Amino acid sequence: MKKIVTHSKNGAAPKITSILLLLAIIVTFFGCGGGSSALVGKWQHAGGHTGLDLELLKDGTAIADRGTAATWRAEGGRFFLTLHGQTMPFNYKVSGATLTLTDDNGRSEEYKKVTPKVAAAPHR
Repeated sequence: MKKIVTHSKNGAAPKITSILLLLAIIVTFFGCGGGSSALVGKWQHAGGHTGLDLELLKDGTAIADRGTAATWRAEGGRFFLTLHGQTMPFNYKVSGATLTLTDDNGRSEEYKKVTPKVAAAPHR
């Protein structure tokens, strides 16, 4: 009966397997929309009421100011917002709770993520 060797004497096979598993997890998270998941949520224009507030939903739909329906997607480091039938492309960067959108003319707008307020439990 032959013995099946599952690892080398120096432990290289388990290390390689661990590295490959870690890479698969990273690619799955970041390569399949993990980056765009950071965009999901409510964003308020940092300049007050001069810009457009957005709520980006995970299904690719969005709600802009006053309930205006829109769609969005993020791919290849670009953010695309379609509003009133017009698609606007941006470069985007998420840093903590700040989203920066930069149009193709180099104009940037900042948005702050709105965290939902947790309602206090009623007193009994």
